Amino acid sequence: MTAIVQTSGELPIEAEVPRMRERPRFSAALDLVALPTAVTVARMFVSDALRRWGAMFIEPDMEEVAAELVALSVAATGPAEGASWTDIIELNPITLRLLGYQRHIVSRPSSR
Repeated sequence: MTAIVQTSGELPIEAEVPRMRERPRFSAALDLVALPTAVTVARMFVSDALRRWGAMFIEPDMEEVAAELVALSVAATGPAEGASWTDIIELNPITLRLLGYQRHIVSRPSSR
């Protein structure tokens, strides 16, 4: 990957930036169904994973991030708002994946 660096008043300089090759130290994944209840389950999953990893200091922030990502996934792939349980024909899966690295934790929801 190449980055363009420019300091004040100088011409831009291209510099080679090494890619991060660090492997996750921890990982956890949860398969959910794209329903509104998935948001609450995602919060509990994140809280449990962070407790097991000894990273409770970032729990409130990570819960919010995961809840927002899952809510957006449910809005994009879930049933129409106000739909009755009997009207739901298809259930779409969502996978919430947490990756714990040396200095950061990544949350990645994906719809199939």
